[in-house]
Amino acid sequence: MECHRKGGPGEGVFKVAGTVYDKNGQIYPGTTVKFYTGANGSGELKYTLEVDKSGNFYTTEDIGQGLYPAVEGRGGVKYMPTSASSGACNSCHDQNNRIWAE
Repeated sequence: MECHRKGGPGEGVFKVAGTVYDKNGQIYPGTTVKFYTGANGSGELKYTLEVDKSGNFYTTEDIGQGLYPAVEGRGGVKYMPTSASSGACNSCHDQNNRIWAE
């Protein structure tokens, strides 16, 4: 990801990263982002990323491509209907199409 490359603060290069919001557009800490091998939580759960106090999730681990993300908040789970084509989640999920959870 262009905004998180080696040479900056922290260790490693982010392979997957994004921000989770609630339905009111506020950052949503304490949620989780899960990656499954099948749509709608089917298949095998491969990875779980915790959302930090700033609403961000990230990993420097290469998790591969073709996994189906799900965001779990206190009110339930929201599934992305297609597999992720990139780990730079905010490249598609911008101000008009945020990642959000109930």
